[in-house]
Amino acid sequence: MNRLAIPGQGLFLERVRAEQETEEWKAVYAIRSGVEGSIHQAVTATGARRTRYAGPRKTTLAHILTATAINLIRTTGQPDMLAFR
Repeated sequence: MNRLAIPGQGLFLERVRAEQETEEWKAVYAIRSGVEGSIHQAVTATGARRTRYAGPRKTTLAHILTATAINLIRTTGQPDMLAFR
């Protein structure tokens, strides 16, 4: 398999990997990780990738109901309570 060599790529990767070891980067990534986890839970538990409703008012209501369902799942401690199938 042919690979495209990009000049300076090795130095860039070294710099990025060193940056990922800092406490500041880890703190920012922890926030991002939490947000991505919430989005994943919304998609897997309630099928929130698409809404069946058209229009901003109905879509907003669907988002509110999805958030309510996720809160119920989290407070009851039953992650498979509303498994979207």
